[in-house]
Amino acid sequence: MKIYFMKDVVTKRLAKRLKRQIKAWGDDIAYNTALNLVARMFGHDHYPALQATIGLVATPCDAHVDEESQAARFRQYHQVLCEHDFSPTEADEILEELGCEGWWRFTDDDVDVLDERSDA
Repeated sequence: MKIYFMKDVVTKRLAKRLKRQIKAWGDDIAYNTALNLVARMFGHDHYPALQATIGLVATPCDAHVDEESQAARFRQYHQVLCEHDFSPTEADEILEELGCEGWWRFTDDDVDVLDERSDA
């Protein structure tokens, strides 16, 4: 599913936070690579594709959608992270610890429940 934004502030902040988290783990990722990864998590092929849609329409943030939509988004975010060589545990940690303005930052309980749903 594609997620859209009115401004690109959130995507840039998430990319910066992702970059910092990866550095804290002792690895490195270029900022542009982090931007592209965040764009993929939001359903776009790369950051320029997401950027081309900025301002057209806004999708409600993760904190303001129903549980079913949250679960679908979590699965999408998690899958993209795992496709980019993050372990499931690292993907969980990113989605729990990082967030911005209602995006990501799923709680431990959310992650456990959403993981259970995706296993079913």
